[in-house]
Amino acid sequence: MRESDSEEMSQNPFDQKKRAILSQIESTDETHPDASPKGTLDVLLLPLIDVINSHSDYVTTSSCSGRVSVFLEGMKTASELGGKGDGGKWLFITHDPEELKSTDWWSLVTDHREHVSESDVSAGVSSIGNGEPAKYDGQRYVLYKFEAMILHVKCRDRASASALYTAAMSCGFRESGIGSNDLVGIRISLRLDVPIAYLNNDGTTTPLVPRQYIDHLQTISLDLFNKNTAKINQLHRTVASMIQAQQTAANKPQTAKETKEQRRERKHREGLLIQAQTRQITPEAPL
Repeated sequence: MRESDSEEMSQNPFDQKKRAILSQIESTDETHPDASPKGTLDVLLLPLIDVINSHSDYVTTSSCSGRVSVFLEGMKTASELGGKGDGGKWLFITHDPEELKSTDWWSLVTDHREHVSESDVSAGVSSIGNGEPAKYDGQRYVLYKFEAMILHVKCRDRASASALYTAAMSCGFRESGIGSNDLVGIRISLRLDVPIAYLNNDGTTTPLVPRQYIDHLQTISLDLFNKNTAKINQLHRTVASMIQAQQTAANKPQTAKETKEQRRERKHREGLLIQAQTRQITPEAPL
């Protein structure tokens, strides 16, 4: 690479951003966690992340290999199921199916005690009127979720973004898309989002479903983990093949484009050659 090319690359905004992101990834570990609940990159995604970041036109910006979470909603400003609200908390979260099987996470729900102040209760109570009792509108639910792998990749330009998007779609990541600044989001529709308990005014939780239903949810989640892993591996193979094909094409010697004069001369030579070959195979006329 020429010195001028190196200087141009060092000042390119994409290359500068990529170097900063890779430096942050390299410095992240259990003692220096990132902003995610887990704090570090998921091991399952490392091969895919490495192959993507090996390409000069891509850099991964955020990722999750897939997880099960049990989340207590916070205080809500509107009666909408599924919102995190203000002050919500994770009761359980794992990216590992083995941990899901070995942890009695249901007890973390049923035994949970939350401090609920009088102001919290008052904020969620409205008067119906006509002598009817007040109604608590700010119901906080405990939600059980399975969320599949998600990956965001910053791309150098729209062409490289389109190539990665096409590769993801071919693997079944049908919820993928290209956002602003050529940021590709790779997603798949494997999910669960189920309310399993609610928080009482005294801070205790009440199950909405029996334990047998919880066991079914866990079985379904383990199956989703397996499907999710298979899709990650498929995407890894596809992206690796795409990058290899691009590198092979880039290294292939370029043939100079033929000019009109060169084409005319080539056609003339080919015509003379055909005439000569025809004369050689034509039988002699009888005497």
